[in-house]
Amino acid sequence: MIAYLLGIIAGFATPTQTSVNGKLREKIGSPYLTSVVSFAGATLIMLIIVLVGGEFNTVPIVKILDEPLWIWGGGVCGAAIVMLNILCLPKLGSAKTVMFLSFGQIMTSLIIDNFGIFRVPIIEITCIRIVGACVALLGVIIVSYDKSIFKSKIFYDDRAKSDNNKLDNNKAAEKRESNLIYGVGAVLCGTCCATQVAINGTLRTGLESGTVTTLISMSVGLITIAILTAILFIIQGKQGVFNSPKGEFKFKLWMITGGFFAIVIVLSNSITAPILGAGLVTIMNLIGQMSAGLLYDSIGFLGIKKRPIEVLKVIGMTVIVIGAVMITLV
Repeated sequence: MIAYLLGIIAGFATPTQTSVNGKLREKIGSPYLTSVVSFAGATLIMLIIVLVGGEFNTVPIVKILDEPLWIWGGGVCGAAIVMLNILCLPKLGSAKTVMFLSFGQIMTSLIIDNFGIFRVPIIEITCIRIVGACVALLGVIIVSYDKSIFKSKIFYDDRAKSDNNKLDNNKAAEKRESNLIYGVGAVLCGTCCATQVAINGTLRTGLESGTVTTLISMSVGLITIAILTAILFIIQGKQGVFNSPKGEFKFKLWMITGGFFAIVIVLSNSITAPILGAGLVTIMNLIGQMSAGLLYDSIGFLGIKKRPIEVLKVIGMTVIVIGAVMITLV
């Protein structure tokens, strides 16, 4: 029962982290610098926790030096998730991004479970697990329902059709191609989410320490995002990486708590993945994410536009839970 709760808590922390980092990005004007601050804060917190707990003296860290390179991949996936969200969210909008990401996350987690990839316990794909995954994805679509999505084809922005008088055929084709690319990017982001859960779960099992696993993941993520930012700086220059902040910057302590929520996500998932499997952890995460989204919409969290909790969204949440139950019945 605790494992299920931790999976939901990790999911709940995800939109919280996104909202906090979003506000920090508004203030400092740079999504890349925001990512560095988030990973740096998380790494520092975990380093202090591990040092105070004296775990470096008891955890067999040397063991991972004999492991394949993919054992370090959890942090790389974390950096990829941040970067892909930065790129895809503004182009696709939140509803489409959530749907594509959830599809990639659910399908990848089921494949990882079925083949025991990254040494996770094998949980074979059955008809009921496939149906459960489809039911859960349907619930995500219902909760994320946006009329604009259903007025157009999945990868086709109908504005390109209505604006034919302004756009020639070449530009319309470029727009459709752009939507396709960012749609694939969002699916890839979901794949990275599921992969991170599986890798960190295996790393935690080997080290027998969730805190050291989280420290390693955050450290690798920080190094990766710092390298990517440096490369972008070289290619695009200062203006391409460090944009001007919006308005006067007034620092508030909560603005740098994004790293704390990242710790909650990684630590919780690294503990639950070996117990529940990547597939079920993914569904628990989705339940937490959707619940947080509905709550934050209803209270106008961090200045977002208030939206009342609609019956349709409650139905969607119920459908996700039904999908989770079906996946559990292996």
